[in-house]
Amino acid sequence: MAVEWRVERDAVAGAAAFICDIRLGLLVLIEWGLLLTDASLASIVVIVIAMGMSWIPLKLFKSTPADRLLGWSFVAADAVLCCVVTVVAIPVFAGAFYLVPGYVIASGLLVGLLLAGLKSAVWTTCVIWALVLGAFFERRMAPEFFGLAVVGVTVVAVYFGHRLRDRMRHVARISAELAQARASERGVSERLMIARDLHDSLAKSVHGIRMLAETLHASLESSAHPDTALSRALFDSADEASREARLVLDGLRIPCQGDLVSVLVEEVRRWGARTGVGVVVEPVGGHARAWQCDSDTLWQLQRIIGEILSNVEKHAQAETVRFKAQMADGVSIEITDDGVGLNASDRDLVGSGHYGLSGIRERVRELGAEFSLDSRPEPDVGVRARLLVPARILTERRA
Repeated sequence: MAVEWRVERDAVAGAAAFICDIRLGLLVLIEWGLLLTDASLASIVVIVIAMGMSWIPLKLFKSTPADRLLGWSFVAADAVLCCVVTVVAIPVFAGAFYLVPGYVIASGLLVGLLLAGLKSAVWTTCVIWALVLGAFFERRMAPEFFGLAVVGVTVVAVYFGHRLRDRMRHVARISAELAQARASERGVSERLMIARDLHDSLAKSVHGIRMLAETLHASLESSAHPDTALSRALFDSADEASREARLVLDGLRIPCQGDLVSVLVEEVRRWGARTGVGVVVEPVGGHARAWQCDSDTLWQLQRIIGEILSNVEKHAQAETVRFKAQMADGVSIEITDDGVGLNASDRDLVGSGHYGLSGIRERVRELGAEFSLDSRPEPDVGVRARLLVPARILTERRA
């Protein structure tokens, strides 16, 4: 949610800056009015201090986390500031009767924008009482009507401040979703481009080498040449490289859309069709929820599943693979085979030049998921691989 948080923070900071500018402008007008009416030096100094105190929160908000700045000290300081401006300005000159409510309305918008719940209610109560008392110093309107007007205007100002914050959150959420959609679209486009380039270059070259190796082996085998075994090994290696190239191309072309489990099930079935190993997909257990995730997370999960299946294909000598998904607080995936299981050397994840399982561990750590691998956990099961993907991994947006 980093993108959404940054967009909301920037939008709130911009709106707060604009409202603070309005408050400063109104204070300048009040100060100018005091100077023209020969007000006391104390009144003039109080408004100057108020201008400084209105400017300080704006600067602090740009450099200090909101949860540290917008505490009860901010509520008390701003409420006292509004009350002092009201008591000092209204009795001195007639124009303050109209400027002070404008300042209070702007302050209400700022409080509604930055604060919520009890804090904004306490601020509103303090300021309303100050304005109602201020009405008695300037009787251009009956105090009771002035009080009702002030209560309504101030409460409405705070309410619209809250509404403004809600709209900003909504815009931030839409902006984050748009950024995520664009990032996913770019990722899909890049993968399709890579798949096309690999198909047009490397995959064709590997397939050509395979065909040449097959022809060479057939020729040496027909003449009983002593290097027939070497040509066979060369052909097998080229054939394996060709299969792996097709597997990578298939993975790059997988659309990063739809339910996560459905996408992974489709990949397992394609693997079974390619290798000839039987695939059994058990019914999905737990909550019937269609989990979705961003393209980067899906790509990592596909590569993990692909490596597990690749190990089954190369080493397990299995006839059947079972795929089971369980929905709970996330997705739990279990893949089992009826092969020969792991031997002692296979348990060393980085030994003997085999890095596939080590790569799985690295991808799992990068995602923040959990992975386990058990050999012969029960009769008729060669290897059981389990992958647990918490819900937060599926719902968070990756930059």
